[in-house]
Amino acid sequence: MNETKRQGAKTILTKLRSLILPKKGTAPPIAEPIQRLQLSPEQQKRLNAELLSAAANGDTQKAKELLDKGADVNAKSDDGLAALVYAAWYGHTDTADMLIRNKANVDARDTFGISAQMFAAARGHAETADMLRRQKWPYYAGAGCASSLKS
Repeated sequence: MNETKRQGAKTILTKLRSLILPKKGTAPPIAEPIQRLQLSPEQQKRLNAELLSAAANGDTQKAKELLDKGADVNAKSDDGLAALVYAAWYGHTDTADMLIRNKANVDARDTFGISAQMFAAARGHAETADMLRRQKWPYYAGAGCASSLKS
């Protein structure tokens, strides 16, 4: 191999290494997406069911752990209810907030068209309903709506 080809190959290897290997002082790449792909349908269903239960019970830590293991934040129960709806139904504001931070669909609705915010408000969980309203606010503000519910 002549010197020019050797330098070219060395440059390519250096670029590849910089893309694959972490830089000094940084954490190694996370294997989470690979783990999620390796779940069997039965494992996914079990994790999702456990997430729905954790959300209904307000167990924020367990719900977060299940999401880290690959549970689908927007998975629905047989009744068409997502974890966010369960958290809202029982007034678990912290759990609902954590689900939203993990990309739960704030506008998701059950089979009858009722949203998590509607469930929270109907059950008298004002704090949870207000938090859900504030999460949706950027969309409505972009459409020119005022921030007050009375306007």
